[in-house]
Amino acid sequence: MMFDGKLKKLNRYLFRIFNFIRCCIKKFSAEKGVYHRIDISSIRSTDTVCRGAVLVEFAVWMPLLIILLFYIYDLMKMKRYYSQTEFVGQQIANMIQNISQRRSEQLLTKKDFQNITAVAWLTMFPGKSLYKKEMLGYVPGIFIYYVKGVENGKAKYCWRVWSSYENTTSPSSEDSHWDFGTTGTYHFSTLKWNNESVSPSSIYPSLKISSGESKIIVEAALLTNPGWKNQSGQSSTKQKYGFHLATPRINGAGGVNDFHLCFNSVTILTPKNGLFSETKAPE
Repeated sequence: MMFDGKLKKLNRYLFRIFNFIRCCIKKFSAEKGVYHRIDISSIRSTDTVCRGAVLVEFAVWMPLLIILLFYIYDLMKMKRYYSQTEFVGQQIANMIQNISQRRSEQLLTKKDFQNITAVAWLTMFPGKSLYKKEMLGYVPGIFIYYVKGVENGKAKYCWRVWSSYENTTSPSSEDSHWDFGTTGTYHFSTLKWNNESVSPSSIYPSLKISSGESKIIVEAALLTNPGWKNQSGQSSTKQKYGFHLATPRINGAGGVNDFHLCFNSVTILTPKNGLFSETKAPE
């Protein structure tokens, strides 16, 4: 509101100044160069439309309008990225529940997750772009957390897995990043790891879990590194994701050699019986 008032005040001053200049020019022209005293007070009070003021308004407002349009474009694109990672997480959750249901051994394996994530990310990474960080300058990243409900309304982590495609060439590549752990936290995840029993909301705000219940939390995000460049040679996070003015939120330490994750989206599901072990991640 204050910003609008200042702009209106500026516009009013510019209108008066250029109206004064216009009247001066007309006065000099009418008298063939002979100077006549001009009553400035009467000029300031005039409401005559001035073309000069319109041009100045155009010159002032057009850059602001262009900046506003770029910001709107960036914000819409940012929202689309979040919607896409959320959709990927939902697809992964659906495939987790169903991929092994028609086989005798329903326990999920690392290979299952390699295939699940490869299929789910096709909506954002068509063809083989999933495995080519030098094309876009970023690749997908996935966190998988296994959480168990305990007594007193609290929850406890059993294990977590961090997987990405920064060095892979295919879904079954032996170089596929698959980092399993039962301690510590990922500084670029939006979930907070704790080795003790804690309230579910301290793990993730919307997490609700009963005693003895199991939950799988899937966090989908886009992974990049300050040292990675896209095929155009751009290395900044803003440029690699195609933004003009806005900068996406970065989850990570921010160092040159640290991974940066953006557009983290979380999906929570209750897995069917027999899909996971409480003591170890799929292998």
